[in-house]
Amino acid sequence: MFVADLIFFFFFAFCAASADSFYKDSRMLNLCHQAPPCGTATASFEGVTAYSNGKDQCTGTGCKGHISTGLAYECVELAQRYFYVKHGISKIWGVNANGMCHTHPHGVSRVSSPKAGDLMVLSLGGPFGHVCVVTHVAGETVTCLEQNNMPHGTNTYAKSRAQCWLRAG
Repeated sequence: MFVADLIFFFFFAFCAASADSFYKDSRMLNLCHQAPPCGTATASFEGVTAYSNGKDQCTGTGCKGHISTGLAYECVELAQRYFYVKHGISKIWGVNANGMCHTHPHGVSRVSSPKAGDLMVLSLGGPFGHVCVVTHVAGETVTCLEQNNMPHGTNTYAKSRAQCWLRAG
């Protein structure tokens, strides 16, 4: 592995690593192990597809290595790819999910109330965090498109789990 790959791997691409308290729950780990093979399309929103991280699901390892929008198929890669495809935002932000609330490119801002197409950065208690693309808002919950978490590519979260909401534009 090249030095740049190591730096990217350790600092930029970690998403929902097994160190997160969220993944210490054995029920969640069982779901992680049920992920389809690496690169399998799991869900989509507005023409952007989420892919399975295969045997590396719920880890900080990308099953396909580096692609133009990050470490495939980590949660941060999906978030960066979605904002790039839909809004022309930079492909690489240079942070893990927990850092996205404070370090994001020009054209992205924090908002107080989510809507479809925003990013939800979750507070999971670990060093890397998780980010997903909001597809639907209903009362106190949001449904998201995500990678490297639920094997089917979508999940519903309580709004209270958000560390922040990010919007392009």
